Amino acid sequence: NIKDWREHTEYYGYDEGADVVRWFWEAVEGFTAQEREDLWTFISGSKGVPPGGFGNLTSAAGEAIRFTIAKVEASTDHLPVAHTCGYQLDLAQYETAEDLANKLRHAMSHRQGFGLA
Repeated sequence: NIKDWREHTEYYGYDEGADVVRWFWEAVEGFTAQEREDLWTFISGSKGVPPGGFGNLTSAAGEAIRFTIAKVEASTDHLPVAHTCGYQLDLAQYETAEDLANKLRHAMSHRQGFGLA
């Protein structure tokens, strides 16, 4: 549910009206259901949203946490970076909505699996 996701999102370095933030949500809305699932897996390391929705995200310690879009001072050539333990997505100041959507798709398609040893 994109509305639920958006309502339970925080911003660090950006505000809700920033171009990059607006473009992120436009990309999410334009993605197929599979692409949205792939994006959330990229961000969180898990396939599904917790029961009850995005407002029920918790840290490894069991504390309430929110998905965060964070501004990074990086070249627009850099792909988005996900911090799965903290549900944080680092986004550079991409120049166009199309560039951001393409970078998200590229990052999702080139993510690598991980496991516990």
